[in-house]
Amino acid sequence: MMLFFAAAHAQSNTVAKFIIVETMDEYENPMSEIYVQYKEKKIQIETLHGSASIVDKSEFYSGVPLTAISACGAWWAGAGDYYYIVPSAKGVALYHGWQDEGQEDEGFHWEFLQEIN
Repeated sequence: MMLFFAAAHAQSNTVAKFIIVETMDEYENPMSEIYVQYKEKKIQIETLHGSASIVDKSEFYSGVPLTAISACGAWWAGAGDYYYIVPSAKGVALYHGWQDEGQEDEGFHWEFLQEIN
């Protein structure tokens, strides 16, 4: 099953989107391959446990800026990985965050991952 989401990059009218391909591991646990497509590039970012989904802008996670083009994430077995895309001077910037049930602090631990141009 493939889920697609596209949103226009307001500054240059180009399109950036997450593409999520759902698969299963050898034990039939859900897996999600996370890709970012920007212009002619399709870059695999990660393969995660769990069923990733695109997040509606009205439900963005804490710390995701309102300027974000898109966000997605997956929660599995007490931990989650999350991503968002924002416009950058040269293209788009990708950020990664995480949470888990055992963490002693709060938040998504957002970090810059890479710029795509």
